Amino acid sequence: MWSHFCPEGQTRSGRRKSRPCPAQYATISNKFNVAIERGTFKSLNIKSEELETLAQTLTPNRQGLLQYLGYSVLLPPIDTAVSERFERPAETKAVSKLFSVHMNGLFDTLRHLDGLKDLWLCLLDVAHSSRTDDNEMLLFEENDELGYYRYLRSRTNLLRPDTPPQLKCISHLTLGSWERTPTSSAPLDLAARMPKLVTLYLEANGAEIPYPGLLREDRHSLATTLKLRSEETKTVSGTTIDLAIDGGATNQMLPIPNLTYP
Repeated sequence: MWSHFCPEGQTRSGRRKSRPCPAQYATISNKFNVAIERGTFKSLNIKSEELETLAQTLTPNRQGLLQYLGYSVLLPPIDTAVSERFERPAETKAVSKLFSVHMNGLFDTLRHLDGLKDLWLCLLDVAHSSRTDDNEMLLFEENDELGYYRYLRSRTNLLRPDTPPQLKCISHLTLGSWERTPTSSAPLDLAARMPKLVTLYLEANGAEIPYPGLLREDRHSLATTLKLRSEETKTVSGTTIDLAIDGGATNQMLPIPNLTYP
């Protein structure tokens, strides 16, 4: 989780060499300890499997130091038995269930860290973990022609969106471009559980150029959810929504629903 605080260098010959880890200087004196902890716990990136470690390591005296938390959800690798066909609705539902469990886990963990305040939360990615073969990390098998296209038309949903506890410690929320595309309502459902949210940035773009109907449905859902959640997100003073289409599409102006954005 904190490996980026112990970086590695590179010699002239191109070989990797270890650099001193800042944490080893924390025992020199109290001043060193305070300085090291301020730098170490100011910004953290964790995976869904590291929530328990976060809760144990982020002691009360360290919680006030945290300003940025990046969170990535790791889903199980794709079973080779189904990797050569498109994802079925039952499989998408199972993924949505796992996604919801991991999000509930994040919210529940942060709720019990009472010292957090004015936190910037970045939901970096929701992706399938890689398969391992002879100690090599492989995202897809060589004979798997579909790759991520098998679930390109699927949408990961947040089941029971009112279940996650409210987080008053979050003031800024960023949602990146996930491998598993969420429903347009899922990010806003999460934002609605943050009563002190000030800024919101989300990407509603995609690579689904062959499916313009799906893109229109996504944008219709986004507009509808913006209206539906307008009261719960009224504290947000700055919102950025990226609607660009990936992949160099010639027509970037797909029809937008005739709805008034709140």
